[in-house]
Amino acid sequence: MSTPNNATTCPFSIARQQQHFRLLELPPDLADTLTSPNPPTLYFKSSDSTAAKPAHAVLCTPSATYRIRQVQTSNAVYLTLPCSQLSSGAAGAESENGVVATATCDSTLELHKAEPTVSAEDYIRQEVTQYDESLYDGDDDNDDTPTASSKTKTQLYSAIPLHHSTIRAALRSLCVFDERAGGPCFLPTAQVLLKAWQAMLDAAEDAIAQSARGPIATRSILEPLARHAQEAESHTPLSLYRAILLRLSASGPDEMTADGAGESTHLNQTETITWLGATILSAADPTSPLTPTAFMQAWTTALPERWRALATLGAIQGRYTIDGDTIRSSSRAIGRDGTAARDAGAATGRNWHEKFGRRR
Repeated sequence: MSTPNNATTCPFSIARQQQHFRLLELPPDLADTLTSPNPPTLYFKSSDSTAAKPAHAVLCTPSATYRIRQVQTSNAVYLTLPCSQLSSGAAGAESENGVVATATCDSTLELHKAEPTVSAEDYIRQEVTQYDESLYDGDDDNDDTPTASSKTKTQLYSAIPLHHSTIRAALRSLCVFDERAGGPCFLPTAQVLLKAWQAMLDAAEDAIAQSARGPIATRSILEPLARHAQEAESHTPLSLYRAILLRLSASGPDEMTADGAGESTHLNQTETITWLGATILSAADPTSPLTPTAFMQAWTTALPERWRALATLGAIQGRYTIDGDTIRSSSRAIGRDGTAARDAGAATGRNWHEKFGRRR
């Protein structure tokens, strides 16, 4: 076909050395997010690949996870630049006019909002060292601890292929704590959580009594513990107490102060009662299961007196099973090696506070 004399032409050439690039197709909601006045940071993540389960790459925003799928295209897609923008003598740039294709693309990446097949809590249980009373053997001369194999919170956010808000909620739910800021994380067992809770309740006994029927402020619990730690040179990690208070707080993590207890932050009554009942069941010795009567007695005794009447089996619906005259947790915490959490009875005679403090 002939070309009119007044037609505008644009010389086109293809560079001999092609660059590599991939087109990423954004869903409308993500495109709107990225073009908003304050766009968030996006993260490419992937779980570890195994022979049985290959890894899949995901793209995460602070509140959503997108699975990445590669799609082949039969169309020729080129990335071009004006010849004038290329350096003199660049491959394929035979003149200063026209455009040159510096890269070609035969596939694109599509994003699909994904529902996680593995929960953030399961990932954390596999990546974080379980902290229980038998973790250390009580030998002061033995400093062989497994902390090096446990990830920090920063590493967890990078390694878990889920968006940050889900990971943050799981860390809060499991009461994960670190001995020092930026250090390895620990996953406390139910036995450790119960002992820490009892210490918190004892330390704040007067403050709870003085609060009459009002809410129990988290600060009224943490401050006596901090004073005791300073006066008695206690090795009990305050970060564990803060993690429990954050778990049971009526406020969100963004409303907590740096020390884990805001001025107006208080315990969520319903959440605290439910959490404590479930934790007592998880901490029970599987070889000596609790009777419903013994469980209810342990549960109510561990609560502030004015909350005890609210401890009913309906508060932990779906978290227990009753078989004859025994009551058991419907799910037990799993450690890094995939086995059930060890019971406190396997511990040595030394106090768990002392064992933890020996590493400080």
